[in-house]
Amino acid sequence: MTHDDDTCPHLVRANLLEAENARLKAEVERLQSIHSIDSIGIEQLKAEVERLTYVGDAMAMMVGHIEVKGDAHRMMLEFSNEWNAAKEGKQS
Repeated sequence: MTHDDDTCPHLVRANLLEAENARLKAEVERLQSIHSIDSIGIEQLKAEVERLTYVGDAMAMMVGHIEVKGDAHRMMLEFSNEWNAAKEGKQS
């Protein structure tokens, strides 16, 4: 009796499992690549938010030290209040 590798159930099953394993490995690598890109994007966004918050805080502090009266003073107070509300995620 000869052994046919193309029809041997064990070898056929092993080949199918090997192909599935390769497919799953490729999918894991693809997902890891996407996650890596997402992580870089998130870190860049965090850095940008931190930078803009720092600058916004500095501007709000500077506005609070400018000596003006009347409408300009009210506008500067509104600016500071709106900035602080925006940092808390509130809309004015």
